[in-house]
Amino acid sequence: MKKLICFVLLSLGIISHAQTTTVSATVVDTDGTTWANGSWSVTFVPNLSNPNVGAYNINSTPLSSSVLYQNGLMDGSGALSFSIYQTAPITPVGSSWNLKVCPNSITACGTYNFTSIGSTMSLSSALTSIIPAPRFQAVANSFGYADIEAQIQARPGSTYYNVLTSAQKCYSGSSWSNCYTGGIVTIPVTIATGGTSATTAAAALSNLQGISSVLTTPQTMAGDLLVPSLGLSGGSGGQTLLQGATGVNGQRLSWQAQTATGSAEMQLVPGASCSGLCSQIQFFNKTGANYERFDITAVNNQFIMDSTYMGTGTSRNIYFQMGGTVGNGVLYPTGTEIPGQNSFESVSDASIFLNGAAFTAYGKSWGANRTTIADWPDTGDSRLIIDTRTGTPSSVATDDSAVEYRRGGTRKWLVGLNPSGDNSDSYDWVNAASGAVLRFTQAGDLKFSSNIVLPNILTGYHGSSGVKVQLSDGTGTSGSVCFASDGSTTTCVANIQITTGTTLIAANTCTTNTATTMTGLLTTSAIIPPTPTTSTAAVTGWGAVGGLGFTYYPTANTFNWSVCNPTAGSITPGGSVTWNVGAN
Repeated sequence: MKKLICFVLLSLGIISHAQTTTVSATVVDTDGTTWANGSWSVTFVPNLSNPNVGAYNINSTPLSSSVLYQNGLMDGSGALSFSIYQTAPITPVGSSWNLKVCPNSITACGTYNFTSIGSTMSLSSALTSIIPAPRFQAVANSFGYADIEAQIQARPGSTYYNVLTSAQKCYSGSSWSNCYTGGIVTIPVTIATGGTSATTAAAALSNLQGISSVLTTPQTMAGDLLVPSLGLSGGSGGQTLLQGATGVNGQRLSWQAQTATGSAEMQLVPGASCSGLCSQIQFFNKTGANYERFDITAVNNQFIMDSTYMGTGTSRNIYFQMGGTVGNGVLYPTGTEIPGQNSFESVSDASIFLNGAAFTAYGKSWGANRTTIADWPDTGDSRLIIDTRTGTPSSVATDDSAVEYRRGGTRKWLVGLNPSGDNSDSYDWVNAASGAVLRFTQAGDLKFSSNIVLPNILTGYHGSSGVKVQLSDGTGTSGSVCFASDGSTTTCVANIQITTGTTLIAANTCTTNTATTMTGLLTTSAIIPPTPTTSTAAVTGWGAVGGLGFTYYPTANTFNWSVCNPTAGSITPGGSVTWNVGAN
């Protein structure tokens, strides 16, 4: 027990010792509506140049995850409060905080990025200026704070649940009121010859053909409107409502062609001048305050598929599946998977997986559980393009295009264009733990950010002479490391040039020894025979009319050489010749 108390006190001491800011806000939108019982979350945002959260500290103390990521619920007055680190003392510099606030309404949340300053700060005014006032389409399972929020395509019969009054609200065409006040449940319908009227279910059925001009022939239905399951079948001859879809525990609405060659279509067609949210299909996994929903939406000239959750609900994964049914298995991060299926999976943390069973195509075999970009028929390129933003918003100098490699969720390497953040358009390998960088520059240079160890080189030799590596520290200071053909290091020997003259050389004699400096040469070095820099075919003594040769030997840093005439007659060289000399 004493150890536990000490641990708790130590933990509290660490947090209290660090400079913190108590942030509070009362969340009120531009409608003047208080976001009562909404939810909030605050997240630490590292500097883009230093994305590893584990590298940050305050007063040399690592940042606590319990402070970096927090969430909660607003009270009935829309108030929230939490304590976070002050931004200024955090190192590395450049970090910030992101606050996300969500109304108790079936609409999007608002976010606000800020830096924490001082011991206390209020974000009430800032939030009011940036959060979107809820706006939604009043359909089944929609909910919100006020009638003004349910204004998207409101028409007679539109409905939503008011979370403040705990009442279902219905729209008459001009005003909102509570849907149920006791007695018979009524259904507002539009009748072709009688305007708008609230009728019983039976009366609504008798006027079904007047609901829409699309239904041009009398309709029939077996049973009551309020049955557990309905179907709609039809073709060019009209539509028929049917009840009792087999195997459905609830309701089903289906379109079935009346003939074997007939088609079935569903269309959501907004008005010609629609703006904002124009068409939407919603699928609910849970309803109420903790709803889970998948939307297919046409909004703001975009088509969006979105998995949304509220309160204590869960963000569900999205699958595009081919072949097979959902089964129990292991899902990233947890839950149910589609094992052995060919599917595209978008998960709640924005990861993307391509899952599939092993198969063979075009004479090639592909394993299971892969993420693959491939040119299957070998008829074209296969490319993965990773691009930074340009134009609007304006490009940021530290933007990178990189691939992040992880093991068990922990970042290990960043590989790609500019991940080190120096804006040089270099191709970098960045070690996440040490920050060490191996870089290929635009000029073709290979650079290292710190000291490196080069092991024995096993490949890349040039003939039997080994390989030479030129090193530079980027300031003009450079040096060389040489490797022998067996991969071991050896002394680097500087190549030199020598020049032979035109003085007569008597028969069976050699010129006086010439000592030429050759830096790095050892007495154990092997001399590479001198090579002329130009053709000597027409030079007397060296070419077609020849007979001259070299004798040479190494001493420390010195190449010793003579020209010899082993013939019975004297030779006068026909011209001076420059020779290249190297050594191992």
